[in-house]
Amino acid sequence: MRKLLTKLMIFGMVMALVISTIPAYSLQEGVSAATTDKPEKPTIKTYTNGPGTGTGYMDISWKAMPGATNYKIVISNGYNYEYFTTGNVTTWSTKGKKIFPTQAEISQGLYKFHTDGKGVEFATDPRALYENGYKAGSTHGLRNQQKYIVGVIPVYSTTDGVRSDIVDAYLPAEVQPEKAIAKTYSNGAGTGTGYIDLSWKAMPGATGYKVVIGNGYNYEYFTVGNVTSWSTKGKNIFPTKAELDKGLYRFHTDGKGTEFANDPTQLYENTYKAGTTWVLRGQKKYLIRVMAIYTAGDGVTSDITEATMPIEQMSTPVLTSHKTETDLKTGYLNVSWKSVPEAISYKVGLFNGYTYQYVDVGKVTTWSTKGKKLWATEQELNEGKYQLHTDGTGSELPLDPMKTYSNAHEANPNVNYSDRLIYYARVIAVYPADVSPVSANAAITMPMDSFEFVNIETNTLDKDTGEIYASWGEVEGAVGYKVWIYDGSIYKSIDVGNILDWTSQGQGIWPTNEEILMGNMGVHQDGSGTELAINPSIVYQGNNTGFANDVHYYTRITAYNEKRETIAIQQNPKVKLEAFDYTVEEDTSTGNVANYNALKKYYITNKTIKNVEELKNTIKIIGETQEINTLSTKEKQQLIIDVYAIASPSIIDEYEKSMEEEITNVVQSADVNDPNGELLQEETIKLSDGSDTTVSTEDVGEDTFSTFGESLSPNYRVEKKNFGSRLFTVKISYTSWGVKVGAIVLSNHYTVNSKGLTMRYTSKAGTWGSTFWAITSASTKTTDKYAEKLNYNINGAGWYTIRAKGSMRYVELRSTITLTDLSLSKKYAYVVQKYQYVR
Repeated sequence: MRKLLTKLMIFGMVMALVISTIPAYSLQEGVSAATTDKPEKPTIKTYTNGPGTGTGYMDISWKAMPGATNYKIVISNGYNYEYFTTGNVTTWSTKGKKIFPTQAEISQGLYKFHTDGKGVEFATDPRALYENGYKAGSTHGLRNQQKYIVGVIPVYSTTDGVRSDIVDAYLPAEVQPEKAIAKTYSNGAGTGTGYIDLSWKAMPGATGYKVVIGNGYNYEYFTVGNVTSWSTKGKNIFPTKAELDKGLYRFHTDGKGTEFANDPTQLYENTYKAGTTWVLRGQKKYLIRVMAIYTAGDGVTSDITEATMPIEQMSTPVLTSHKTETDLKTGYLNVSWKSVPEAISYKVGLFNGYTYQYVDVGKVTTWSTKGKKLWATEQELNEGKYQLHTDGTGSELPLDPMKTYSNAHEANPNVNYSDRLIYYARVIAVYPADVSPVSANAAITMPMDSFEFVNIETNTLDKDTGEIYASWGEVEGAVGYKVWIYDGSIYKSIDVGNILDWTSQGQGIWPTNEEILMGNMGVHQDGSGTELAINPSIVYQGNNTGFANDVHYYTRITAYNEKRETIAIQQNPKVKLEAFDYTVEEDTSTGNVANYNALKKYYITNKTIKNVEELKNTIKIIGETQEINTLSTKEKQQLIIDVYAIASPSIIDEYEKSMEEEITNVVQSADVNDPNGELLQEETIKLSDGSDTTVSTEDVGEDTFSTFGESLSPNYRVEKKNFGSRLFTVKISYTSWGVKVGAIVLSNHYTVNSKGLTMRYTSKAGTWGSTFWAITSASTKTTDKYAEKLNYNINGAGWYTIRAKGSMRYVELRSTITLTDLSLSKKYAYVVQKYQYVR
C-alpha cells in the first residue's frame, strides 16, 4: 500500500509538472510569433484639397494583426521617419491633422512634421521638404522626388511589431500649367542686358499668375496679375553690378535693380559660392516657370522653360578718315570698336555700294584700311565692276566712292547709293561656335576741301512754283561744280560747269504734273521738267514715304577735278519755298463813322469830277483835313472808292498813268548819296495828290544789324567798303492819307575781297502790300555777278506786279554796284551804288 501511494505521488508530480509546463510554453511561443510577423503593405488612396491649395491628403488602410493593440503610421520627412499613433484601428487619414511643416518653416530649411496640429496639410509636391532634408545630411535619397513613402507598424502590449514594406504615395497633382513660351531680346549694342517676353495658356478658374524665376540658388516669385503674358523689360529685377560684385544674388521686387544680364554667369557664380545645390555655374540660361493662382491659393508650377539671351549686337564702330600722305587723291579709314567677352576674332565689313564685304582682322579692336588695297582698281571701275578685294590685290580707297556705288547700282538696280560720298563700315565679333549680330553701320566721308562760302536763296515765281538760287566760293583745283537736289529718295546732280552761281529757274528740273500722275517722280537732269513746286512733298511721297509730309528742299554743292572726282562738298541747310505773303495786317481800329460821313457829304455827295486835276485835288484836299486822321484804314479805303465813284473810268485811268509817271520821276531824282557809307539814307517826296513816296537805301556788313524799320534807302552812294560780306538794299515805299500801303524791296548780297566784287545773290525780302495796293508777284535775280576790274559793275534786278486801284502795274528795280578803287594791302574798296526804278 505504501509502495502504491508512493508510485501515485510520483506519477502525480510528474503529471503536474507536465501540465504546468505545457500551457506556459504554448503562450510564450504564440506571442513571439505575432510580434515578428510583418504586416501586409497598407493601401493608400490620395486626394487633392482642390485647385490652388497645393495640398492633399492620404487615406491609409491595412489588415489587422492578431494580438495588436495599436498601430503606428510611418512617414518619411526626407531626413528620417516620423511616427503617428493611430489607435487600435485599421484606417487613418492625414486630412485635418496639419502635420506638414508650414511654408515659413520650409523657407527656414526645416523639415520636421508636426504632432501638435500647428502645421498644414500635406503638400502636393514635397520636393522643397526633401531639399531641406538633403541639405541637413539626409541619406533617404528622396531629393527631387514627389512621392511620399509610408508604412505601418503594429503595436503589441509589450513591444512594437515589425514595420510593413514601404508604399510610395503620390498626392494627385493639380492640373499643371503648360510651359511658358519665352522670347528673348537684347536691349541694344553695348548694353550687356536684355529682356524676356513670356506668354502662357490660361488655366480654368485661375484668378492670377506668378512668374517663377531661378536666381541660381532658389526660385523667386513675381505676381503678375490675371494675364497670360509678361515681360521682364523695365521691371529692374536683376541685381545691380554693385550687388553682384558684393556676392549678392537676390532679385529685386522694388524696381531698384537693373535689366537682366545677357550673361548671368556672375550671378550663378555668387550662388555657387553661397552653397547652392543647383548646377547652373558657368551657364547662361535662365530657368523660368509659371504658376496659376486660385481662390484657395497657389497652384502647381509648370515645367521649366529655359531662356537664353541672344548674342548681343556689336557696338557701332568709330571711324576716322584721312588722306593718304603719299597720294592726296586716295585716303584710308581707321576703325575702332569695343571688345566683347569671349570673342576670338573680329570681322570688319566695308560697303561696296550693294553689300558688305568682310575682312577677318584678328583679335584686335583697331584696324586700318591703309595699305590693304581693298578697293576696286581704276580699270575695274571703268569696266563697271564694284566688288572689293579682300585679298589685298586692289587699290587704296578713293576720296570719292560714287563711281563704285554707281557701278553697283547699274548691276543691282534695286540698291542705289550712287549719290553718296560716304563710306560705311560694320563690325562682327567671332565666337568659338557662333558670331555676333552685325553692328550698326558707321558712316564718314573722306577729308575734302571746303567752300569759302555757299549761299542759298529762294524766290517765289507764282502761286505754285518757286526758285532756288545758289552761289558759292571758288575751290582750288576745281574745273567744275555740281548742284544736287533731293527727290525724297536720292540726290540728283546738275553739272553747272565752271561757274560759281546757279538758279533752278528755267532749268526744267522738277517732274511735271503729268509725270507725277503717271508715277514718274524723278528729278530731271535733261531740262525736260518744270519749275520747282512750292510743295515738293507729293514727289517725296512717291519716292519715300518717310518724307511724305516734308515741304523742304535739300541741296548740296560739290566741286570736281579734271578726272571728275569730287574734291569738295557742302551739304546746304534745308530751304522752304513759300507762296510769299505780300500783305500786312490791316488796321482794325474802330475809326470815326461820323467824320467819314461828314467828309463824304462835304466832298463827294452830289459832286462830279470832270478831269484829272480835279481828281488829284479832291484826294489831296481830303488828305489835308483833320478828320481824315480819325478814320480807320477801312474807312479811308472806302472813302477813296467813293471818290473814284464820281469820276469816269477814263479820268481814273489817266490819273493812274499820271501818278505812275510822277512816281518814276521823283524816285529817279532822289539823291541819297552818303560818303560815310554805313547809315540808312532816305528821302520822302510829296506827290501831287498828297500821297508820299519814300526812297531808302542802306549798305551794311552782313553781320551788322540793319537800321531799316518800315522804310529803306538811295539812288546814288559813293562809299568805302572793307573786305567782307555786305548787303546793299533799295526800298520804295508808298503812303496815302497817312496810311502805309506797301513797299517793294531789292536786297543785294555781295562780297568785297581781293578779286573785286561778287554778287552772291539777291532777295525781295521786305516786300509787302495791302488790299488796295496788292503785290501779286515778286522775284529777283543777279544779272551781273562779278566786278573784277575797276569800273566794272555787279547788278541785280527785281520784278514786281502790283494791283492798285483796279489796274495792274509792272515795276522793275535795278541795282548797280561799281568798283572804283581796290586796295589789296589795306583790304578795302571804293564802290558807287545806284538803283533804277523802271515802269
